[in-house]
Amino acid sequence: MRVLIIVLIFSIFFNILEAKEKKFLLTKVTYEAISKAQKLLDENKNTEAKIVLLDLETSSKIKKKLDKAYIRFYIGYFYTLSEESQKAVTYFKKAVAYNSLAPAQVENAYLNIVQLSMELERYEEALIYLKKLINTTKTPKPQYFVTKANVEMILKNYKKVILDINMAIKINNKAKASWLKMKYYSFYMLKDYKDAIAVLKKLIEINPTDKEYWLQLSSLYSVIDNFDKSLSSLDITRIAKLNLNEQELLRLISWLQYSKVPYKAATIMKVNINSKIIKINEKNLNALGDLYYESKEYSQAIQWYKKSAKLNKSSKTYFKIAKIYANERKYEDVILNLKLSLDTKDKKIDGSKYLLLGKAYYELSNLVDARKAFYKAKKFTKSKKMANAWLNYL
Repeated sequence: MRVLIIVLIFSIFFNILEAKEKKFLLTKVTYEAISKAQKLLDENKNTEAKIVLLDLETSSKIKKKLDKAYIRFYIGYFYTLSEESQKAVTYFKKAVAYNSLAPAQVENAYLNIVQLSMELERYEEALIYLKKLINTTKTPKPQYFVTKANVEMILKNYKKVILDINMAIKINNKAKASWLKMKYYSFYMLKDYKDAIAVLKKLIEINPTDKEYWLQLSSLYSVIDNFDKSLSSLDITRIAKLNLNEQELLRLISWLQYSKVPYKAATIMKVNINSKIIKINEKNLNALGDLYYESKEYSQAIQWYKKSAKLNKSSKTYFKIAKIYANERKYEDVILNLKLSLDTKDKKIDGSKYLLLGKAYYELSNLVDARKAFYKAKKFTKSKKMANAWLNYL
């Protein structure tokens, strides 16, 4: 930013020295002193340059308002180089207060005040001078409105951000991706999701391979309960083309599960586990089993639960398998998996496992083992009442 300021000031400096309009010509005293200060700065003699400039500021020889204004402008330039931002702002303000500078130089002074005020985190002041910059410039540049939008964004004035970005686009006759991102974020923060979606679509037109845009688009469609469009915006083919990494895929899968489309989530997860983009571990395999269970694809759920259980011998996973088999009335498989669940070193065993075990034995007419299981279930507070009911029945 500071390099930009310096380049602009050099440009103004040489323009003013070569000005064709008489009212913008500097006197010989000012011209020679400024030239001397510039030469000292070029030689890195900053202290000497400062003395020349401050002496010139207080010189009784300086009568012309233009000279007084330009001297203060140049001192502002000096303090900008010295990274004394507050002093620089003060002198740029003094310079424009004379109402004598050339229009291009006034524009440059306001631009410096804005940029330096932002560095000082004086955002309200930056806004004041941005408005002056825009109002005094014959043809405001789109970047001025973008800078104003950035300040409004910091101040969380999201409606004003949108208005400023719209002005920048109008002047430029074309929207840049960085501008649209600001506009999208503002609509999102205002919870105007439909307009946010419209902006995202424009961003996708600019960069159709940006996976983040597609993920956000699907997410927003789900927020407004348009699940059909949400899902169509992320079909399997498109997901493959986006080259999502594991973290992004798991985020997408989690969102699909939350959106109550577990089968699609399961399909995506299975494909990416098989291709080893998603790690093959107990947690992920178990999660895939859960997705198939929610989809009521119980045979698939069992398949992935078993793969998960082999890796970690998880009592919870064996219990999940047992419950599925119980629903399918496969009681021998229920007993087998409950025993595996109870054999693991799980300190959080609860009575529900023994209740299910007792029921499975009962269904197989093994009343002796059924009673044993129900007696064990009695030892747990939550299952005690049900266990007693079964024992009384038997």
